[in-house]
Amino acid sequence: MRSHEDEELDVEKEEPDGYFPWELQSWSVQIAPIDKILFHYTSFEAAASIIDNKTIWASEISYLNDESEFRYALDLIVSRLNEHPERDLLQPTLRLLERLDKLSGFRPYVASFSEDGDSLSQWRGYCTKGSGVSLGFDGSFLIQQIREFSDKNYSRKSVITRCIYDEQDQIKQIDGVIEQFARAFKADNSNSLNKYFSFAVTLSELAPTIKNRAFKEEAEWRIIATIWPAEEATVPVKYRPVKSLLIPYVEIGLPLTDLAIPVVFVAPNPHRDLSCESVRRFLNAKLGTKSDVVRLSTIPYRDW
Repeated sequence: MRSHEDEELDVEKEEPDGYFPWELQSWSVQIAPIDKILFHYTSFEAAASIIDNKTIWASEISYLNDESEFRYALDLIVSRLNEHPERDLLQPTLRLLERLDKLSGFRPYVASFSEDGDSLSQWRGYCTKGSGVSLGFDGSFLIQQIREFSDKNYSRKSVITRCIYDEQDQIKQIDGVIEQFARAFKADNSNSLNKYFSFAVTLSELAPTIKNRAFKEEAEWRIIATIWPAEEATVPVKYRPVKSLLIPYVEIGLPLTDLAIPVVFVAPNPHRDLSCESVRRFLNAKLGTKSDVVRLSTIPYRDW
């Protein structure tokens, strides 16, 4: 049986016309300084493109390697909503989460980094047959560029944040967001779709930080940029081909200098010294990078 509130608010038919006026400062903008070097594993071809074009690509999350990843996070969020004491008050948000992409064109784009610059699993995943590097970006530099990029281009804040692997930590983060909105909903008597829409979007922006603990060794950080259709004219969505599809992505500008990338590891490969020397020469020519910045992987080469 549908409640009186559901009869007045039909999320299957109505469309939001904006954000709820008191939209909360979400988890995403509460970020402390990063005192770490964060490594981006990539092929030689992509690394050259990053340096030459001074951009990094953030791909739409539904096209990432593990397609179940985002679903895992949303399932956990839904379970916490269902267990909340005010679950009846939050029900419209549950239905919005199920159709958010169709309702609004909501699409999170992500770029991945790791705290570990010389990881066997990462080399296997991103630098097949030893073809690639891990570019070590200064964390403070990344934060500054993401803030500037977000301020220029988006109505929602783009962020860089650590992924959460421990389930209790995930629950604590999710419950904190739910509780903020639940308190605000109780204090507001309107039945506007906008407030539920804002809540659903905030939860969906939290979802890309939540990962199965089986992937904990990746020690991943992510740039997360939420793109709306109206913003695609400002920062166009581009497409790159892979084996079976075209992956949507956006370019995030990085005004690179030698200080922005203080460490680079070269993937284990059969031409270690020559490969390392070529990367040193390339970075020196492009950024004035000193030769001791580039290091060989300590992992023995295998043709994986």
